[in-house]
Amino acid sequence: MENMENEAGRGHNLPPSDTARFDTVVIGGGISGAAAARELAASGLSVLLLEAKDFASGTTSRTSRLQYCGLAYLAGFTRFRDIVRHPIQFLTSLRLARRSMIERRRFLSSHPHLLRPVPFQIPIFADEGPSVSKMALAMRMMAVLDPASPWSWRLLGAKEAKELPFMGDAPKPLAGAIVYLDYQYDWPERVCVEVLGEAKAFGATVRNYAVVENLSRDGTGWLITYKDRRTGQSRGVVASSVLNCAGPWVGELAAGSGLDVQKLNSGEKGANVMVRLPKRYRGQGLQVRTEEDGTFYIVPWNDLHYIGPVNTVMEVGDSDSFRVTDSDLKRFLDIAGRYLPTQDAEGLDPIFAWAGTRPRTRDQHSGGPAAMPRLHCPDETRFPGYFVYTGGLLMMHDSMGRECARAICRSLGRNWKKNRKAYGSLPSPHSRLELTRENVRWMVEQEQALTLEDILFRRTSHGWAEDMGISVLSSTADWLGEALGWSETDRNKAIAEYRNLIRDQFRATMDFAERYQSRQFVTQA
Repeated sequence: MENMENEAGRGHNLPPSDTARFDTVVIGGGISGAAAARELAASGLSVLLLEAKDFASGTTSRTSRLQYCGLAYLAGFTRFRDIVRHPIQFLTSLRLARRSMIERRRFLSSHPHLLRPVPFQIPIFADEGPSVSKMALAMRMMAVLDPASPWSWRLLGAKEAKELPFMGDAPKPLAGAIVYLDYQYDWPERVCVEVLGEAKAFGATVRNYAVVENLSRDGTGWLITYKDRRTGQSRGVVASSVLNCAGPWVGELAAGSGLDVQKLNSGEKGANVMVRLPKRYRGQGLQVRTEEDGTFYIVPWNDLHYIGPVNTVMEVGDSDSFRVTDSDLKRFLDIAGRYLPTQDAEGLDPIFAWAGTRPRTRDQHSGGPAAMPRLHCPDETRFPGYFVYTGGLLMMHDSMGRECARAICRSLGRNWKKNRKAYGSLPSPHSRLELTRENVRWMVEQEQALTLEDILFRRTSHGWAEDMGISVLSSTADWLGEALGWSETDRNKAIAEYRNLIRDQFRATMDFAERYQSRQFVTQA
C-alpha cells in the first residue's frame, strides 16, 4: 500500500490559519478523550481532539465489553470485619458500584441501540465465599444504590441451581445461585465512534492519525505540535488548556515533551479469549469470584463465548502488554476447566484472543494500580492548564466527560453547561453499518476510516465475528481502495497487513478461509 502520508486527508475541519487556536486540546481518541471532547464542546468551548492512530484503537478496543453494574466492587467485603478493618476502601467500593449503576442506567436510556441484555449466573458455594444470605443482601444493596436503575435478579436454591447450564457440574458443593441481568456493548469501538460523532455535532474538531510531537508552554497557554500521518506534515496549534487522555501513554507523552510530571498511572494487562461452547450455554454468562481465581467471567458473544479477564500488572512498554501470551492462555484453560464439565473443558479450542494494558490510576502509596478513575488537575500536574485523566473506564465515560468539562471550564473562567442533549444526540447510523460500497465511502469521508482494520473492527463489527472479517475482507478492500485511490499493489498489501494483524495480535493462526468455506464459521456479527 502507498505510504500513509500520501493518502488523501479526509474529515479534516481545522481552520485554514497557520496556527489555529482552541480553548482545549484533548489528546487521545479513546472513550475518555471522546467523552471529554463531547462535554467540552457541548459547553461551548472550542475543542480539538488528536489521536495518534485510529479512534478507539487502543485500550477502548481491548475491554471486557460490558456496561457493568459494578457488583464485583463489593466482592472484597464478604465479612463484616472486612468493612470494619477497611472502611475507606469499602466506601470507595460503594461509590464505584453506585457510579456504575447510574452510568449503566443513563447509557441504556441514551444509547439503547448499542446495548444488549445478558443473563449472568453466579454460583454460591457451600464451603467458600459469601453465604446465600450475604449474596442476597448484596443484590438488594445494589438496588438501593440507584433505585431508578433497572435491576432484575433472582435467588435459586441448590437443587434449582444445578439445573443451570454452568452449574450442572460445579467443582464444589453448591448452596445456591444468583441469576441477574446485565448489559453488553454491541461493540465498544462503535460506542466511541458515535460519541465522537456527537462531539463533532457540538462543534469539536476531531482528527485521527495525528501524532502529538511536542507540548510546550506558550505564554499563558500551550503550543501543541503534531504530525498528520496522512500528509506527513507537522503543524502547531495553540490552546488555553490541554487534557491528556492518552491512556497507558500519558506518562510517555509528558516525558517526550520534557514535562516533569510525577508518574500518575500504572498498567494492568487484561486478557480475554474467544471460544465456542456447546449449544446449551448459548446466550448465558457466568460470573465467579474465588480466592484462587479472583473475579472472572464467561460472557456470551453471539454464538460464541469469551473468557476473562486474566489480569497481570504490566507496564505498556512491555512487549506483551497488548498480546495474549502462552502463559495467559494456559491460565484461561485452567480456569475454564474448573467451572465447566470435563468433556466441555477438554474440547475447548481457542478461536482468537485479545489483551490490552488498562491505564489504571497509580496508587501513590503502593505504586500499584488503583480502581478509582481520577482527573489530575494543574495543582497536581504542576503545569497551568495541564490536565491528565487516568483509570478511565468505558462503562463510566459519561461521568468522566462531565468531570473533565467542569474542571476545565472552571479553570478558564467559563460556566459548565449540563447539556443532556449531548447524550444520544445523533440518530443511530445503523443503516450505515452494513458493508456496502456506499457505506465504506461514507465511513472514510464522515468517520475518517483509513485502513481495513478501521472498517472491520471499529466502523463495523465484522472483525469480532468468528472468522474475524475474512469472509468480507476482499470486497471491503475493493471498496476501501476505491474510496482512497489504492492501486492493486496497495490493495494486496492492505489485505496482507490485516491478516498479519489478526495473527500477531489476536493469535488467529488458523486458516480462516478454509474453515469458512467448510461452513464451520458463523460470520454474522
